[in-house]
This record gives sequence, structure tokens and C-alpha cells, in this order.
Amino acid sequence: MHSHLRIPPPSVLPFVIMTADCTNLLPTARARAVRRAYFMRLAIVAVWGLAILIAVHTLLSAPAYLYLQAKEAQRQTALTELSQKLAAQQDQVTSQGLVALNSETAFLAGLSQKPSVSAAVRLVLGVPRQGVTLGSIAYTAPSGGKDASMIINGIASTRGALHAYQLALQQTPFVSSVNLPVSVFAKDTNINFTMTVTGSFAP
Repeated sequence: MHSHLRIPPPSVLPFVIMTADCTNLLPTARARAVRRAYFMRLAIVAVWGLAILIAVHTLLSAPAYLYLQAKEAQRQTALTELSQKLAAQQDQVTSQGLVALNSETAFLAGLSQKPSVSAAVRLVLGVPRQGVTLGSIAYTAPSGGKDASMIINGIASTRGALHAYQLALQQTPFVSSVNLPVSVFAKDTNINFTMTVTGSFAP
């Protein structure tokens, strides 16, 4: 059995031998320069890609950043307005409290200058009233620039005793006037009377 070996034609034989060998015919320095240029171009492409990526990211993040800045400005404005409102309300409450306190102080001061009911009644009961029996005393505090008043009901044993009691009241420093109807003097004894006494009733 014969085997046939196919031999390429002489015209293509050198090409086939060179292709199978694949020998790098460049000098070593030139090959290194080619590799450096290749890696440099690769690095430049990577840098440009990174720069483009950063630029795209910045452009996409800009609206969100501007939105956050606007929200922060709104929050600061709202906080400032709220602080101003709270300060105004606090000032108003403080002013109202001062007005109420001043009014209360003035009221208490006025009360301190007015005689008490018990003090006024004690002053009237301290006036001599021989022959006169007091039944009731109604006291009205001073108001509107008017003096206090006191309505006294009682019984006088005689006309003279009633007149003496009227004069005694008029002579006291805390009484400004004594109003006693003339008709009560129509009787001589056991005279029921009602008189109105006005004054400061302060010792």
C-alpha cells in the first residue's frame, strides 16, 4: 500500500514555512515602544471614559442637588418665620400679663385705700348714742369718686336723744353728711328712724 505525500508547489513553500514559524522580526526596542504606545493609548481611553462617566454623573446629580438646596432654603425660611411668630406671641402674652398684673395691682391698691366694712361699722358704733338703739346698718362701699354710705335704722327713746346722735355723727371726722328726714321728729318718744350717713369712714 503506497502513501502519497502532498508537497506544495515551490512558489508557495516559503510562505507556508514563514506562517507556521510566526517569528517576530521587530527589534526588541521597537517592540517595547510599540507596547508602550499601546498601553498609553489604552490608558488615555480609560481616562477619557472615566471623565465622561464623572461628567454624566455630575449632570444627572445636579437637579437633585438643586432640589435639596431649594428644600433647605425653604426649611430655613420656615424656621425663621416660626421663630418670629413665637417671639411675637411671647411678647404679646408678656404684654397681656403685664397689663393684667398692673390692673390687679391697681385694684389691690384701691382696696387697700378703702375702709373695710367691719372698720366702718366699728367707727359708727363708737359714736356716743345715749337713748338710741340701733337695729341694722347697711354699708355701701365708695365707687365712681363718691363717698361710702351707710343706712342706719334704729329707735330713739326721745326726740332729744335722736337729735344728739345726729349731731354726734356730724362732728366725727369720717362723716361728711347725715341725712335724717324732718318727719321723724313729729313724735316725742319711741321714734323709729332711718338715716343715711356718707363719708370716708376712715379713721
